[in-house]
Formats: sequence, C-alpha cells, structure tokens
Amino acid sequence: MLAFLDLGVLKRTLIYTVSGSLSALVAFFLLPILTRYLSPSDYGIVEMFTSLTACLSGIVIVGGNTILAKEYFNHSDAGRAPLIGGILALTCVSALVLLVAVAAIDLHAGVIARLFKIGDGLLYLAIVSSLASAIIALVTTLLQVEKRAGAYMGFVNSKTLLETLVSLALIISFGLKWSGRITGIAGSSILFAFLSMIWLWKRNVRITLSAGQAKFMLALGLPLVAAHVSVWIYGMVDRVMITNLFDLASTGIYSVGFRFGAVVAMVESAFSMAWLPYFFENVRLNNPRTNRRIVQFTYLYILALLVFAIGFGFLTRWLLPAMVDKRFAAAARFTMLICVAFWLSGAWKLFGCYLIAEGKTRLYGLITFTMAAFHIGLTFYLLKSLGVIGAAWATMFTYGAATTITFAAALRVHPMPWTSVFVPLGKVRPAN
Repeated sequence: MLAFLDLGVLKRTLIYTVSGSLSALVAFFLLPILTRYLSPSDYGIVEMFTSLTACLSGIVIVGGNTILAKEYFNHSDAGRAPLIGGILALTCVSALVLLVAVAAIDLHAGVIARLFKIGDGLLYLAIVSSLASAIIALVTTLLQVEKRAGAYMGFVNSKTLLETLVSLALIISFGLKWSGRITGIAGSSILFAFLSMIWLWKRNVRITLSAGQAKFMLALGLPLVAAHVSVWIYGMVDRVMITNLFDLASTGIYSVGFRFGAVVAMVESAFSMAWLPYFFENVRLNNPRTNRRIVQFTYLYILALLVFAIGFGFLTRWLLPAMVDKRFAAAARFTMLICVAFWLSGAWKLFGCYLIAEGKTRLYGLITFTMAAFHIGLTFYLLKSLGVIGAAWATMFTYGAATTITFAAALRVHPMPWTSVFVPLGKVRPAN
C-alpha cells in the first residue's frame, strides 16, 4: 500500500530522525545537569534568549528555506547557485535592516529588552545568532532537497556536539550558569554559519541579488515571515507572557515541562525533513496513484503520532520527577497538554504544505496570523484564569483550530482522495 516509501526514503527518514532528534535529545538529557546548576530564574533567562533568537531567525531568512525547497526542482544545476545566492543576499540585508530597526527602537525605549527581560548585550547577540541560524537553515535545507542525508547528519550532529561541550564546560568548570549556556548556543551557531559560507562559496554561490529576484522572493517570503512569527507566537509567546505576568522562575519551570512535551515535536519535525522533498517533488504531478499513496501515509502518520503523543504524555508523569531537580518538579503538570498540542502541530504542517505547493502562501500566512492573534488573546485570558497551566491549554486549543482551518483550505486549493483513498484505484475518479 505504501510502496512509495522505498529504501532511499526510509534510509533518509531514519537519518533525519536520528540527526533531527539529537539536538532535541541532547537538550532533553541535559535537563538533569542544567536543573542542578541553573536556578529556575537562570533557566528562564536562557529560554528568553532562545525564544527571541527563534523569532528573529525566521524574520531574517524571509522564508528563504521554504522558497529553496519549493523552487529547487524548477531550476537547472546552473540556475541553482544564483537562486541560493539571492536568498543568502536577502537574508543578510534583512538582518542588517533588523539590527538598525531594533537599535533605533531599543535605544530610546528599551521595549524589546524589557519585554524579554534580557539586557541590551543579549539582545544584539540574539540578532547575530539569528542571522547565523538562518544561514545554517539554508545549508540544511539544501542538503535535504539534494537528499544528502549523510552530510546533513554530520553537519547537524557536529554543531550539536560543539554546543553541548562548550555549554557544559562553561557551566560546570567556570560556573557561568545561564551565560555559559547562551555562549554555547550562540558560539556554535556563529562558527557553523561561517563554515556554511565557505562551503557555499566553494559551490560558486555568490551573495548577489537582482531586482527581479528580490521582488519574486519578497512576494513569496513576506507571507511566510508572517506565518513564522505566527508560529513562533504559538510556541514562544506563552513564555514571554509568563515572564511578564509572573516571573522568570515560573518561565523556567514551564519551559522544562514544555521541553518534555517537545519530544513529540522532535519526532514530527524529523519526519518532515524526509517528507517535504518527496512531497513537493511529487504532489505537483497530480498523479492519481501517487496522490493516493500520499494520503494513505498521511492518515497512518497522524494516527501513529497520536498514539506516541498520548503514550509519552503518560510516561512523563513519572519520567520528569526522576530526571530533574525537585525545584522543577511542578513542570509535570504541563507535559500531556504539550504532547497533544505538538501532535496537532504535526498534522497542521502536513496540510499547510498543500497551500505552499499551490503558491497560496498569502492564504497560509493569513490563517497562521489570524490564529496567532487568537492565541495571544486566549493565552492571556487563560493565564489570568487558570495560572501558568493556562498557557498549555491555550497552545493545544490554538493548534487544534489552526489544523482544522488549514485542512479545510487545503481541500479547496488542492483536492486529494481523502475519502476514496481505500477504494481500489480503478474505481476512483482522479482528483480534479
């Protein structure tokens, strides 16, 4: 039934799962150490820095990684270097614009630094780190679409190893606490971005951007920026609100619970890395047999991910207290809700791919932006009503609503055999 999952796809899926999981697993298994050496407030500072960096990296890249995945197969070998160079140039320009804008805003009001409860130094380090992360994302996307899973594994795992060793050395040996962890994160990103630039240069990629390229990329990319910020709001704005409504210690405890639930996100993200190149390459063919196989695997994947999410959610009730310092034990209250939320997020990503494949990035951006606005209001209300656990409930409800709306939109823009998928192929009419 799922013949399209040939050995190549299975092999890449396994490699991406291992590699994509390693970074999350390292962060997960570092919890016993970090919760011993860092206080809940220290952990909260680290989460605020990584939260800000995650937001800014998606703004800086202007949807370039998604554009590269979508447009790669529409270009010849000779045309791909200018495409990558244009995306890289736009990324650098947007980082510079962001740096000037943030400096102007924060110089007079200090709004951003106060909102994230970090100093100006960490604010500017987050911008530099976000540019580095954007460059790394372009390289990893390129390795994915070229199906170079082994190179991807070596690149990603090496960065994770360096980040971990530097962080542990600075925290344990030098007693730097939150600053040691942030140095490990930002330092490894900057180094590997530099290595990425050298590798791209050797592939004849030059940082050049024509007016036509800029117009094309901005038309596709700006809605994706809105989508990214919206997605960031789903996963990170809760920590900003908790920090401002409660304190950094509450943010640290909540973030530990979120880290356990994010194991589900780790699994679905690893699958997406292997799935997206196949999906974008084949869905545009509109072949009835291939469409059926895509839908069949979608159903199977969503069911399997649900079983894993619920099972792991129950397991965390015993696993978390055994792993983390007792100061963080209250984090176990959040894990089941976060596990289910990331199951819904995984389904949402699958359906969102249909809108991107049809060039409906504005529609996708509108959906995610609208739901993000809804999430901000719901999170604020539930935090006020239920306390810190309200953030977990809001995340789950928002992802559920976003998944439902995006699936309905996908049905309209790209019909697939969702209801006839298990009927013999000869008795089914092709999707219009």
